[in-house]
Amino acid sequence: DAWGPAWSHDGTRIAYEDWSDGDSEIYVMDADGSNVVQLTDNDIEDASPAWSPDGEWIAFARSDDGMPDVDLYDIYKMRTDGSEVTSLTNLEAQEWTPTWSPDSLRIAFYRDNEIVVMGADGTGATALDLNHLANSPDWAPAGERIFYSADHEAGGEVHSIKSDGTGKRRLTRRSGEDQSPSVSPSGRRITFGRDWNLAVMRSDGTRVRTIHEGRGDVYVPDWGRSPCD
Repeated sequence: DAWGPAWSHDGTRIAYEDWSDGDSEIYVMDADGSNVVQLTDNDIEDASPAWSPDGEWIAFARSDDGMPDVDLYDIYKMRTDGSEVTSLTNLEAQEWTPTWSPDSLRIAFYRDNEIVVMGADGTGATALDLNHLANSPDWAPAGERIFYSADHEAGGEVHSIKSDGTGKRRLTRRSGEDQSPSVSPSGRRITFGRDWNLAVMRSDGTRVRTIHEGRGDVYVPDWGRSPCD
């Protein structure tokens, strides 16, 4: 009952959400699966962790809305040891999947079918003008673009946009489901879910190939860096 993995930027640790106690909590472990540490411990759901590039913070989504019939998540951050838990948003909206800018100064996230960019302290939140229902942002390592999935009549497609809201590009065009893009550390390639299998392509949308098909569904991949890179 674990999913939503997020690599630390030095490639030594993985944060993830674990449901073994009946609700989702954030854990971290070493890259080989050892040294498991639980960071949150409560009766509400904590999910979709994301490690800041400077290694100081983990952003995540927390359902603390007090409404038993609806799980509305807000964006939080905490130190990588689980201390200094800080609320960054507090709206009656569904907010999910935070991703950090390379300088650790901004966070992009999903809010009610939009992609929103704000300061890492929660200020200056601005929705990008996308013209499509969008989700699952991932910030390119050079900082100039954000990749995301957007809904179309034939299914989800992978897009990118400059972090200032200009320069939209649609990278996949097909009948089927392309979702949850994750950019490689070099910025040259993207891995993503394609029809619930695992695919990879260049960051301009060319040379798409499926690299894993098997039992179960692939969802929310995260492209990590090797400690020796």
